[in-house]
Amino acid sequence: MTARATTGEVELIEVGGGDRGPASAEFRPGRGGDGGAAPLFPQRIYISGIVLALAAMLMFFLALASAYVVRKGLSGDWIPLGLPRILWLNTAVIIDTDSVFHGVEEFRLGGLREAGEQIGGAEVPLHATQQCSVAG
Repeated sequence: MTARATTGEVELIEVGGGDRGPASAEFRPGRGGDGGAAPLFPQRIYISGIVLALAAMLMFFLALASAYVVRKGLSGDWIPLGLPRILWLNTAVIIDTDSVFHGVEEFRLGGLREAGEQIGGAEVPLHATQQCSVAG
């Protein structure tokens, strides 16, 4: 048997989306002529998934709570544990830290409101405070 090599023409097909790079299998062309991409699945599918995940987590924690109550109530060998003192210190630190962060955010928001009043009484939109807290 002799080996025979064949050559042929190769046709190049462009499948890109312009400057955005190649088209992704996850997305399809958007609606409304905006040229954007819309998700492949409708939003209700994502919401259903989140609801199912939350229901599963809720059932898990309810099962733990039920096992705790049954074990504590029905067994004669239950020994209650005292809370460690460090728990109260940790709780106080968390509450203090939260109040400091809240005060700083109010200070920043107040500064933005004062700046808005100086330039004509404009209200500060929510996204402006978020950009300030990220950038600042």
